[in-house]
Amino acid sequence: QREPQPRPDHVEQAPEQDIPVSIMVTPTCGRSEEPWGEGVWAPGTLNFVSDTANVTWLTNVFKEEKEILEIGPDTKVALVNGPDIAAQAKAVAKAVNAAGIEPVETVAGDYTAPTAQKLTQGILSRNPDIEVIIDGYEGATPGIIAALKEAGKGPGDVKIGDVGGSSEISIPNISSGWLAVSAAYDPKVTAQVAIEEV
Repeated sequence: QREPQPRPDHVEQAPEQDIPVSIMVTPTCGRSEEPWGEGVWAPGTLNFVSDTANVTWLTNVFKEEKEILEIGPDTKVALVNGPDIAAQAKAVAKAVNAAGIEPVETVAGDYTAPTAQKLTQGILSRNPDIEVIIDGYEGATPGIIAALKEAGKGPGDVKIGDVGGSSEISIPNISSGWLAVSAAYDPKVTAQVAIEEV
């Protein structure tokens, strides 16, 4: 059984000194897998501002992506996620499961294209009939696409869904047919609200 992790200093010490602490995007203190609500807020902090990185939002995203990617009970799905210890990766894994998606393989990457390319090469060698690849953050998407191209696949041969929705990665890959669906983050609004509340 794992020992409880110590709370980050800023969550306890700063509020004790009347220093406001605003948490943005990802919950702290082991709260990443809590549903949206008071459970994701760390007592003592001013607030928790996030439009995305939580299990509730991600579950809804993956329910929508499940329909768009036409994932049924027999669809062979792989998940390229982030590091197992990362709060975002934990939330993604829990949300994929809550959306009723059962990957035949889940791999832990680091959200970068080079790592995702290597991981996808391995997925394709072990599961040559994979039909859908979901990735937990769009930084991995170019690597997944590169591995599919190396394997002789064309746009849409293996459907890809990601989370990120940026104009730099997601939009061009949707336009080219490689990416079927993405869900957009809006960090600018998150940061603005957090600053205004502080």
